[in-house]
Amino acid sequence: MYIDRDTRGKYSINDLRERELMLIHEALCAYVQANMGNIGIYDASRIRSFDQQIKRIKDGNEKKMDF
Repeated sequence: MYIDRDTRGKYSINDLRERELMLIHEALCAYVQANMGNIGIYDASRIRSFDQQIKRIKDGNEKKMDF
């Protein structure tokens, strides 16, 4: 896994193993639990979207990804 930043300032995480992806998901879940009620609407929407995409991968429905 490595993180890259392009010339426009956007970040991307590349060459992610499944375990690393699950670790990021678990960390995000812990963040949400620790900050319940203190997460902004925009951030909550992005977190929900990420969570749904992870669940689709786990279910084997990778064709439905909205990346």
